[in-house]
Amino acid sequence: MKNIYVNKIIDCYEESKQILLKWDNSTKEEKILFSYGPSHYYMNENSHKTSLIKPAEKLLKTSHNYLPTLRKELTKDEVLKLYDKIVKLIIALAIKHINNHKSIKGDIDCYYLFHNSIGLPMSKETEERHLKNYNIIFNKIINSKVHPQLEKDREKQVRKLYNSHEGEKGENYYGQSIFGEGENYFSTNKGSGCFIATMVYGDYDHHQVLILRDFRDDFLAHYTLGNKFIKFYYKYSPSCVDTMKNWNVVNLIIKKILNSFIKFIKLCRIC
Repeated sequence: MKNIYVNKIIDCYEESKQILLKWDNSTKEEKILFSYGPSHYYMNENSHKTSLIKPAEKLLKTSHNYLPTLRKELTKDEVLKLYDKIVKLIIALAIKHINNHKSIKGDIDCYYLFHNSIGLPMSKETEERHLKNYNIIFNKIINSKVHPQLEKDREKQVRKLYNSHEGEKGENYYGQSIFGEGENYFSTNKGSGCFIATMVYGDYDHHQVLILRDFRDDFLAHYTLGNKFIKFYYKYSPSCVDTMKNWNVVNLIIKKILNSFIKFIKLCRIC
């Protein structure tokens, strides 16, 4: 019975390996399995090629599914030898993708290939290489600027990624502001990780907070004074949150002010 499970993993491994080996020589006539979105922004010399992320994800999923069974059927050394090869291939697929695409598309998916393979059996040498690249890709993502059209979705993805990261990480993330050089656009302050609006409404995705974020993106970001305010806000708001988060009276006052301001924003939209 153990041969059945081993063979299934080996077949998946060989399939992924062949995709990696022929990837550099693949042509535009091959089936497109990976979409890079709007051509004016994402297309590059490798955009037509078969996905390297998909086979890596399939291999990772298969490996996780059969690991409990194989640990019962195989010796510890046999499991280690097999899974060490698998992790090495997943690393190779992710690095090949990251190094050969100019856009940021797929970088978060590559990150989770590393994140979700933590805990798989691997040699000490492979573990060190895995951790090194795990941290490298993490830092590349949190320091990447994004196109304004991608900003909202990217913001949520990076926050989730930052909170889940099990390696080294600093307090600041999401790179430099797309509105100007030298300022961090989003930041955490000793784990608080929220804005003043989020502090008073208690939820990053509260509908009132969403209205304020839309106002920032759709109005403030288009004006010089608005950009200066954004920089000022994201520079000083983390320390304000840390100071005021337990001041219930102050939070209530700020909430009332924000509620009034949001009503004004809604009236302006109607007009």
